[in-house]
Amino acid sequence: MKNPIKSYFLFFSLSPIFFNLIIIFLALLAAAIASMFVSSDSLEQIFSGRRIIIFLGVIIANIILIYIVAGIWITRPARSCFNELFAVLVTKDNRKIIVKYPVWVRGKKYVINNPDSDLYYGKTYKVWTTIKGKYKNSTATIPVKLVFILSEEFQGRAKLELEIFEALSKDQEGTELSIDEYVVDTFQKLSDRNQEGINQAIAEYAQMTISAPELLNRIFGVLIFPERLFSNVVDVKICLEDPTFSSCKGMACGGNGR
Repeated sequence: MKNPIKSYFLFFSLSPIFFNLIIIFLALLAAAIASMFVSSDSLEQIFSGRRIIIFLGVIIANIILIYIVAGIWITRPARSCFNELFAVLVTKDNRKIIVKYPVWVRGKKYVINNPDSDLYYGKTYKVWTTIKGKYKNSTATIPVKLVFILSEEFQGRAKLELEIFEALSKDQEGTELSIDEYVVDTFQKLSDRNQEGINQAIAEYAQMTISAPELLNRIFGVLIFPERLFSNVVDVKICLEDPTFSSCKGMACGGNGR
């Protein structure tokens, strides 16, 4: 049998302010209905100023109490209005729980941020990044769009969420994890392995020994990226745009252009 007190706080912790506003709305609705059947004098006695103040005080106290209880004993789910995709709770005994609804369990809560595209039910998931290369005092920046083709038959959402969490938690610190950041970081790490080839192609382009299309083709030749980044990804397309150049000269302008 469910504990009614726990059930009360779990329900209201979904949205403490919103649900208490509903209570206020229902009270106003009840007052409006009552005004149709009782005299104004009786209505004033029922809904006196003192009783209204007490009622609002109870509502405010209820909101505060819910937040206190939730902060101590309850783990709340991700908030879609804050672009949070899902939340994972890691308990003291190292259990990993996908938090869909408030749960009466505490531990370390991780929030995975929502990408621009639908990683679950969409057909594609897009991430934008750049490739940079150095030629003398100039840095070339090439915009990159990564388009992940998603499986339309993929059904294992809970398994996918744990898979994403495991990958992101190993790559990023803290409890706020970003899928886009993980994708960009993975792409940059793989690109860095071929930085010498990228720089060579950019140098030839800067010396006008190759054209812009040939530059992009040369860079395509050295780029690698895992097609199965997540289990619902069936393919990935790498799209490059024309480079832009910027120049810098001074003590702080070293490195490979990253």
